[in-house]
Amino acid sequence: MDTIYDFISPEFLNILFFQQKNLVIYPYVDLKHIHSLDCFTVGYEVVDLDSTVLHNLREIIEFEASSSYSQQPTFYYILNAKVEDIKILLESPNIHCVINTHENVEHLANGDKFIFYNKKNNAFLNYEPERVNLSFEQHLIQTSQNEQILSDEILKIKSLATKIFVDLNNRNNADNLAKLMRDYDQIFWD
Repeated sequence: MDTIYDFISPEFLNILFFQQKNLVIYPYVDLKHIHSLDCFTVGYEVVDLDSTVLHNLREIIEFEASSSYSQQPTFYYILNAKVEDIKILLESPNIHCVINTHENVEHLANGDKFIFYNKKNNAFLNYEPERVNLSFEQHLIQTSQNEQILSDEILKIKSLATKIFVDLNNRNNADNLAKLMRDYDQIFWD
């Protein structure tokens, strides 16, 4: 049985927030459980799209990506996607999404822009968590008492990343980096 905590894991935090990858989850998972991933979408405007009622999914996403005036990019939860829809979305360059489908889509797991996750087997097809250092992600999740605190910590990291980006562009050196990173243990700096 699915729970909202199934997706609150170091792997999903790494994939969606730190690596900024897309995710394909199959077989189908209830919407409220999928939305537990919201805490990893800090900085995005979240939109649900049910592909069973849309005949122009690609056009909608491409239009949104090219003409949005929003300060925040859009993160899509694309629900009930058919294999044909997923094939099209795999080719979309400016999308950030979680796709959920009833269909077996193992044969589409190619490359690393879209990470495929078989919920039934609790297994990734094209992502090897054991090859990734997830100690910082584990630390964040373990020290957060609930999803809201975890979201706040992730927002703090996003804010820090913006400060580092601006500082590096203004100074052209990393002299101020240690001062900016003072809230995080140096063991996580790699």
